[in-house]
Amino acid sequence: MQANIFPIPPNGERRIELEYSQALTGDNGFGKVRLPVNTEKFSVKPLDSVVVKVEIVDKQSIRAVYSPTHP
Repeated sequence: MQANIFPIPPNGERRIELEYSQALTGDNGFGKVRLPVNTEKFSVKPLDSVVVKVEIVDKQSIRAVYSPTHP
């Protein structure tokens, strides 16, 4: 994906919202999600914040959600 967002004035701010969908395949009852977020590629300075909202939809009940890297 590629996008141009302009004009951004010096010291200005732009908010960008992207939507990404991924169908998961089960592996012993577990699914793995990897988000293609590489902010260093798009900014020479570290970003102040990146917010990721995850919505899980399944026809069956979901017993637990676990992330080994984030609360």
